[in-house]
Amino acid sequence: GAPLFGEEEYEAELRAQIDRLGLGDRVELRGQRGDRAAELAELDVVVHCSTVPEPFGQVVVEAMGVGRPVIASAAGGPLEVVTDGVTGLLTPPGDAGALAGAMARLAEDPALGARLVDAARAVPPRFAPDAAAAVTMRVYRAAAARRRAR
Repeated sequence: GAPLFGEEEYEAELRAQIDRLGLGDRVELRGQRGDRAAELAELDVVVHCSTVPEPFGQVVVEAMGVGRPVIASAAGGPLEVVTDGVTGLLTPPGDAGALAGAMARLAEDPALGARLVDAARAVPPRFAPDAAAAVTMRVYRAAAARRRAR
């Protein structure tokens, strides 16, 4: 993505760190993209390493939908999406060592990645707009029925 909500300074810091570490030939900040699925499909693994709880983590579901193994922070929405060791790998937020270990684990064990991808195929349909709307309507109907019963 691209910087949002005044995050231009953070992007500048990232670019400076990439340069300081000599990673310019290995790290690409691609900016805002129109086709997220195509972008995700180019990756070997999707790492969602937020240090603060995300309310949902849409990119996690999108990655599962294009058949990419996922590593995510064990906080917020990803906890509801990823079953650790089954549909993806979870690491404690901000724990760089655990994150590096999970990344190495997937790099060293392609069969694990394949198992995670296979199990994760069932996840995206649970969060599709139609499925979410159906759940919301069930909750509204149940609340309305309770109110009428009073």
